[in-house]
Amino acid sequence: MVFDKKTLVIPDNVKFEEHNIVTKGDFIIGDRTNFGLGVITDGRVFIGEKAKVNGSISTKDDVRIDMWTEVEGDVISDKNVYLADKVKIKGKLSVGRDLDISDSTEVEKFEAKGWINVRSPISLIIYIYLYLMELIRQGRSQEVEVILEELDKEDEEFLISDIFTFVPNDSEIALQRANIKGNCIIGEECRILGNYVVSGWMKVGKNTKFHGSIEAGRDVFIGSDSDIVGSITSKGEVTLEGNSYIHGNVKAKNVEMQKSTVVEGTIHAQEGVTFTSQEVKDIKVKVERFERGLDDYEAVLD
Repeated sequence: MVFDKKTLVIPDNVKFEEHNIVTKGDFIIGDRTNFGLGVITDGRVFIGEKAKVNGSISTKDDVRIDMWTEVEGDVISDKNVYLADKVKIKGKLSVGRDLDISDSTEVEKFEAKGWINVRSPISLIIYIYLYLMELIRQGRSQEVEVILEELDKEDEEFLISDIFTFVPNDSEIALQRANIKGNCIIGEECRILGNYVVSGWMKVGKNTKFHGSIEAGRDVFIGSDSDIVGSITSKGEVTLEGNSYIHGNVKAKNVEMQKSTVVEGTIHAQEGVTFTSQEVKDIKVKVERFERGLDDYEAVLD
């Protein structure tokens, strides 16, 4: 899957519980995000700047929390934990290995089985300031510009796992409502709770149970055998795959659905409703691949 910083990504087999999201792989929460649930995963957890997590974090891997972020619950890691400046953890911090922590971090109670490194960020800032002043005094302004450019760069990139959850910057995720300033991808065989308001497009994978309504600024795709316990509203096109079940209304510019799809409510489509079948869709895909030179003529006839 291509990583996109403006797309909420929820992988396959994710389950929303009463207070937690249960998943596998890395879990990334963006800057200034209000995250109203806890996280249970076997991968690493990365939380950006000025975020708020109204739950607990439990993982078998590393945890990294950036500056000015608050965690209302516990933080439990079987491996290493890094806490940046001004981080607040109101629950218990339990670290299986090493703890790297700033002296400005607020933690109610913690335990670490490995090394504990306490950083003093003020002394480092003063050191950089004095070093730059000395370079300026010596007339080495070009070196000063290089250092300032390096300091201004974004954080270094890191490799994430093949399976990951990503919450974009400035998002709001809660049990009742989610507000995403971008797109949204939900994987297969998930159990999702909440009403989702997405400014971009939204895709729900097959055999997913979605307890809530969907409102999108662009297209919405619902995979086969999925169950949407709510309504769908889109300013673009809504595509409903076979055997999907919509318990509410569907409102969109146009709607494409298969005959095995069930919509309990009303369908309001400005440009009409199109009925299709899986066989027709498969033929269209083969023709498109042939036109792009990906398949030969015999493959289209199969």
